[in-house]
Amino acid sequence: MKNKFKNIIKPLFLISIFLPTISNRLIGQASAKFIKNNGQFHENIDFKLQHNAGNIYFEKSSVKYDLFQKDKINAVRHGDTNFKKILGHRYESIFIGSNTNTVIEGGKKINSYHNYFIGKDSTNWKSRVPLYSEIKYIDVYKNIDVKYYSSGGKLKYDFTIHPKASPENIKIKYVGIDSIYIKSGHLILKTSLGSVIEQAPLAYQVINERKQPIPCEFKLKNDIVSFKFKKKYDQNYDLVIDPLLIFSTYSGSSANNWGETATYDQTGHLYAGSIAFGNGYDVTTGAYDMFYDGGVGFGSTGTDICISKFSVNGDSLKYSTYLGGNGNENPHSLVVNSNDELFVLGSTGSANFPTTLNAYDTSFNGGDFFGFINYPFGSSDYYLEYPNGTDIVVTKFSSDGSSLVSSTFFGGTKNDGINESGANNYNGNLLCHFYADEYRGEIILDSSGNCYVASSSSSIDFPLQNSAQNNIGGMQDAVAFKLDGSLSNLLWSTYIGGSSDDAGYSIELNNNNHPIICGGTLSNDFATTANSLNQNYSGNIDGFVRKYNSQNGNILASTYIGDSGFNQCYFVQIDSNNDVYLFGLTNSPYPVYPPNTYHSIGSQFIHKLDNNLSNTLVSTSFGNGSLSRNITPSAFLVSNCGLIYISGWGGLISSGGVTNGSTNNMPLVNPSFIPSDTANFYLAVFSQDMQSMIYGSCFGGGDSREHVDGGTSRFDKNGKIYQAVCAGCQGNNDFPTTPNVYSSVNGNNGCNLGAFKFDLESISANISLPNYYACLPNSFNFSNLSQGGNQYFWDFGDGNTSTLPNPNYTYSDTGTYQVILIVEDSTGCINPDTSSVIVDVFEINNATVTGDSILCPGTIVTLNAYGGSEYLWSPSNSLSSGTGLQVTANPSISTTYMLVAVDSCSSDTAYFDVNIPNDTFNICNDTIICKEDSVTLTASGGIIYRWSGINIVNVDSANPTISPQQNTTYYLDITTPNGCIYRDSVNVEVEIAAPNIILQDTLNLCYNDSVLISMPNLVNATWSPILNPNDTIGNNIWISSDSNIIYYVSSENACGQSLDSIVALVFGYSGIAFGDTVICAGDSTEIYAEEGIYYYWYPNIGLSNNDSSWTYAYPIQSINYHVIIENNYGCRDTFSVAIDVSQDPLVNAGNNFWMTYGEPVNLNGSTSVSDFYWESNSWLSCYTCLNPSINPSETTQYILHAIDLAGCENSDTVEVNIKGAIFTPNSFTPNDDGLNDQFEIKGENIKNFELWIYDRWGENIFHSSEISDFWDGKYLGNKCKIDTYLWIIEYLDFNQNFQTIKGHVNLLE
Repeated sequence: MKNKFKNIIKPLFLISIFLPTISNRLIGQASAKFIKNNGQFHENIDFKLQHNAGNIYFEKSSVKYDLFQKDKINAVRHGDTNFKKILGHRYESIFIGSNTNTVIEGGKKINSYHNYFIGKDSTNWKSRVPLYSEIKYIDVYKNIDVKYYSSGGKLKYDFTIHPKASPENIKIKYVGIDSIYIKSGHLILKTSLGSVIEQAPLAYQVINERKQPIPCEFKLKNDIVSFKFKKKYDQNYDLVIDPLLIFSTYSGSSANNWGETATYDQTGHLYAGSIAFGNGYDVTTGAYDMFYDGGVGFGSTGTDICISKFSVNGDSLKYSTYLGGNGNENPHSLVVNSNDELFVLGSTGSANFPTTLNAYDTSFNGGDFFGFINYPFGSSDYYLEYPNGTDIVVTKFSSDGSSLVSSTFFGGTKNDGINESGANNYNGNLLCHFYADEYRGEIILDSSGNCYVASSSSSIDFPLQNSAQNNIGGMQDAVAFKLDGSLSNLLWSTYIGGSSDDAGYSIELNNNNHPIICGGTLSNDFATTANSLNQNYSGNIDGFVRKYNSQNGNILASTYIGDSGFNQCYFVQIDSNNDVYLFGLTNSPYPVYPPNTYHSIGSQFIHKLDNNLSNTLVSTSFGNGSLSRNITPSAFLVSNCGLIYISGWGGLISSGGVTNGSTNNMPLVNPSFIPSDTANFYLAVFSQDMQSMIYGSCFGGGDSREHVDGGTSRFDKNGKIYQAVCAGCQGNNDFPTTPNVYSSVNGNNGCNLGAFKFDLESISANISLPNYYACLPNSFNFSNLSQGGNQYFWDFGDGNTSTLPNPNYTYSDTGTYQVILIVEDSTGCINPDTSSVIVDVFEINNATVTGDSILCPGTIVTLNAYGGSEYLWSPSNSLSSGTGLQVTANPSISTTYMLVAVDSCSSDTAYFDVNIPNDTFNICNDTIICKEDSVTLTASGGIIYRWSGINIVNVDSANPTISPQQNTTYYLDITTPNGCIYRDSVNVEVEIAAPNIILQDTLNLCYNDSVLISMPNLVNATWSPILNPNDTIGNNIWISSDSNIIYYVSSENACGQSLDSIVALVFGYSGIAFGDTVICAGDSTEIYAEEGIYYYWYPNIGLSNNDSSWTYAYPIQSINYHVIIENNYGCRDTFSVAIDVSQDPLVNAGNNFWMTYGEPVNLNGSTSVSDFYWESNSWLSCYTCLNPSINPSETTQYILHAIDLAGCENSDTVEVNIKGAIFTPNSFTPNDDGLNDQFEIKGENIKNFELWIYDRWGENIFHSSEISDFWDGKYLGNKCKIDTYLWIIEYLDFNQNFQTIKGHVNLLE
């Protein structure tokens, strides 16, 4: 067996990526071969690419695509007349405004070449023409390059925009495309052969050795494509545009994101389960939950589960969603049923974790506080906290991830779903031995869709059904249970454990659907069965494995695993014989049995037991030479052929500084990766029964410590690992990724989910040829460079086969053949692989042209060339290409084309005539008929006639009879003797009845008026009499006359003639208006009109009523009023009334003024008229003069009136004010005789007043502010002596004049 698998297992690394992505096996295809033009092609061509869809030519400023149905050429060569017309399509992409001197360079030169021996002139022969895997246009625009290459069999191009360049300069015009449009971000080019899809572009920059995404999209205007950037980019760095990549290759989760579990479906999609610490995990539109729901933790925001389904090749997300409530969640295990519905096993601390109607348990059962990762270490806080305990949750997603099919809680009133034995203390002597052992557990499905779960619980009331153990044995037991596919009904459930701690890690079903569970135990009374391998506890920590009958709950077999040291069983697998395989860890030398079994010292063991768990069939260990921690198991498989696969990781330094193993010195066999550090994933494959290690490799980056934060991943039965990883922690980007995957960078400064798919069991078929052509009668020597496999089947594409490893084969005829090699493994354990190549078989002098020899007008002729690999047509000015395998011809005259066909064997010439026929034909003119009538259409000049339309008799006749009931266009396809088909048409208009003329009998017409009579329902009306040639407008007429007249109208159509008439009666006008007058401004007058029945006055300014025969008018200025008078015949005339508004005369009485009392003055009036007079209640010297004399004793108003000749009066007023005056006596006699007893001061027009009196010594003896307050000759109540006293007066008059006066008064007896 050891040699049986030698060189068969060749691990093929596929795709590994950062979140969110997946990997898949790349299908082997020949890489692109860009052929340099050394003179063998047209001088405009720099490089040529022979593609499966046709030929592509690269010129300085454009790329030409010559597409054709390549697979039909060989059929034509062999006489298959069904394929005489081989379809093709040529289009061109032109770099608008590009640098015409750009240099096109080849890159990645291929270690092979082409030879071109064209014609007999050896100077035209070209040999050792180089081939390249890629080409680059240097400076196609200023500081912009474009590179063409292939990936996955598809042509790709990348624009590199160097610093300071302008991406707006990139403009690509497509010529020859049937249509062009953008759909879902992709550029769709419609051709006659189908659609060419240029996938949505993606742009990035590499800054500080990290790719930075730049959002980019196609921009289409007419047929010109450019690129639009949604945000600015750093012009100091190169910008790369890659139109093939799908989604954002550079977007990992922007939230901290830890990878935990992965699985697969039957078509190879990878499903990854992880946890995210907030919004920022990439979700898809329509996913079940697009938003983070929250969590609890010290130093973290808490977690939700994240579920992502990746495409088979890892380039896109099929769906991606959050799952959780407002507490913390963790996914432990995933599995997919045959309907692509994903089952998730996890744990939650959320009371509002989503459940579904009719689920088994829709309520959170809770438990005790639990924390994960002591943070900071030594404190009482944890990075993730579950304040209310944990429950197990099982959730089933719809196949598209848009909804929950079912979801349920499961557990009791203590913590369920987590391993608390030694949690966060990995140096302790309890069950949690490696980081994240707290979250182990597994879910699987049976063929009926029921799910089985292995986990752990601390609940004394855990739900039970057909239980073999009805009570919890210690503080924590392992548990196992079975739910139906709807997660509604509990079919089986049991505790598994003794009086100490126990934990369940893995579960598997044997061929009898008996569940087998493995895990670890500290219980010395763990139940075992008679005749089992180890019935007694060995001490410290033991592994265990137990088999149940879930129908009745009975224990069928149970045994301890291990010795007195540390031993735990992390995974269980079953082979086709129902033998049981365990993958576990130990810290003791593990027994090696049989002695020749593969073995290396290490802490990992593989143990194979018989179906009854009674006997060891195989046991051994492997590792890095140390019994201390190496790796922790992450996935385990025993294939249908008995090959044994393991996955695990080591090297993480967890809380408290505990180092969780190391991948240093792990055994490497044919490794895919050589580790650069000691903290990686480790993958290994062993032959049946551990006879040998046939593959061992590490996988990971050089900076980060790749690990898993709890949970399990899976191998499929073909040996592909679907692995979830917590990668790139501390914001690193060192996790290995492959091109074109969903994300190649860590989007967070913490960790990202990494997901990889690794094919560890494969055959790779590969064919090699020195030349891919042969010249008859030479043969092909096929070299088989396949890896793996030992059986070969060759199909040479002509019906012949071979089973030789490296056959030599001679073809009997020319053609293009697909040669297929299928490589298989004789054991049937490994999937076969297939490779194919295209070979050409040529012969000398084999040039042929096929196509249509007649070129009908409006068409083109397709000409197909055979007999060579290169072709030259002439004349080429009327051809779509001068060098194409398939060209279209559109000459203006009959032309003979010459084809020179050149292949690697010879050159040959063929000729082909394309004739343009001189066809003539006739068809009748458009016509009109009456409904129910029929008419015969006529045509000539053809040999085949085909009419289309309604109600045709003899559609294939040149002269059919038609009887349409409505307007109809009849089409004729006429085939001429030359076989050309022309189309023409006849329009037949159908009249329903004779014209229907509707005219009123009479028309009342006012003298010299005109009226348009409209006949819209007629098409050919004739009027009489016509008094003026301009009176008729089509079918309508202007009727205008000064006397009564009769007009006649007639109309005729295919159904008959109609006549009618109208009498025009002419009436005169009547009316009168009067009231011309002159009025003063502000006055009113009356105006009148007569002899009508309707009146309308205008303008309607200053009128009391504008629609009666009379109205008041009160205009403010002279105006002419007009009135429209309509008589009882409806005839109207207009009349006028003039009103002259006389404006008031000018008058000015002069300005108001002040005068001195008692001094006469004259008024100063003026006016524009001679009739005037003054008005006042005071004396004037004259009332009819403009300057009368006045002498008022008080303020007085004088009014000047002026009257014009129309009697209009105006007036103005002047006000005369008296200046202020003070009168003082020179003596008084205060002797109380009633005469002159007081010093009385009188005043006129005084506004303010103040008086001071002083004696001869200057003493103020009296003061007053009132002019009426007189001095009585006393001071302080005593009479003053006879003397002379000084007074001072200050006053202000009403004209605002301020005065100060002084004087003396004599006080006498």
